[in-house]
Amino acid sequence: MALRINYNYQADFTHVNLLKTERNLNTALERLSTGYRINSAKDDAAGLFIADQLKLVANALDQGSRNAQDGISAAQIAESSLSQIYDKLVTMYTKAQQAAADTNDANARQALQKDIQKLVDAIDKIASTSEFNGIKLLDGTFKNKVIHFGPRAEQTLTISIDSAKAKDLGAYVLQASGSSTSLIDANKTYSDLISGNWKYGDNGDKIVVGGVDLSSNVATGAVDAKNIADAINSNDTLAKLGVTASAKNKSVADLKWQDIVVGSDNTVTFKFFVGESTTEKFSITYNAGETIKLDDLISKINAKASAEGVNLEAREENGKLVLETDGETIGLQVTLSDGGTDGGGMSIDLNRLIQLNKTSPQTVSVDDTNTTNNGSAVKVG
Repeated sequence: MALRINYNYQADFTHVNLLKTERNLNTALERLSTGYRINSAKDDAAGLFIADQLKLVANALDQGSRNAQDGISAAQIAESSLSQIYDKLVTMYTKAQQAAADTNDANARQALQKDIQKLVDAIDKIASTSEFNGIKLLDGTFKNKVIHFGPRAEQTLTISIDSAKAKDLGAYVLQASGSSTSLIDANKTYSDLISGNWKYGDNGDKIVVGGVDLSSNVATGAVDAKNIADAINSNDTLAKLGVTASAKNKSVADLKWQDIVVGSDNTVTFKFFVGESTTEKFSITYNAGETIKLDDLISKINAKASAEGVNLEAREENGKLVLETDGETIGLQVTLSDGGTDGGGMSIDLNRLIQLNKTSPQTVSVDDTNTTNNGSAVKVG
């Protein structure tokens, strides 16, 4: 018995192509409706991955832009608050100038001081309450805040705003050249130079800071910037007000350094004094035939000061010798000696060693006739 299967090939072929056409039409309609060439992995798997990555970066850039705008907004709020603080500082400055006039009696000055204190309180309130999104901006805690502006991890910037509280704004610098003088006399030493009236404790002497009398904090005796800074820092009333002090005493020699050759029968000794004491802290000696170079002298000063625990630093600045302390007085004695045998001599100008603010030479000299001489100089802190 024969088996025969009826099969309409043309109809099946038509059906298959109709399905293909339908799929292509659906794809075309999907692309037209979405506006995208790639709508699924079947359209282009690699292209879909790339498109998703680009979309990710685009979204991150949008958010980074918003982050940057938030940072700008925070900075604008801080700027506005600081502008208000500045206006109050200007008012305080004006009132302080008004109080400085002696046409005001004690009551008027007290009233001005009360106004200033109210302005200080207002500054503290602004600094303590200025915020963005609950984050304080001007109280000193807004430090190293990161703004992420790009899609990559390292695409950030950091913002810090210092404290604008009154106690942190109060930085005052009192600058002065510092009293200085010298003495050249074979029979007198450094202690003879500073025996004059530059000490605290005479009738009428008074040190007042912020209306606080520091008489009980300053010991009677020689007074320099370091003594006054220590007195301020040890006063309980000023400490409660947030007032602290630091001091610097810097001596820049009046003349540039020139190498000094010690004569064949000469000796040079430098004695250094720091603070109110007339006892030398250390000394440096150069013997016959040696050359005193600036870098060598600086090296020896720093080495000796370090070994003796003395607060004195030496360095070179524009070819000049610079000596610096934390406000302590800087003193120097140069002693020259001559053996009296070679017919020669030598001299040293103190203007090359310390700041005296003098245009005339301050020369210490010796020769075979005048075999010993002393030159002393001081720069009060």
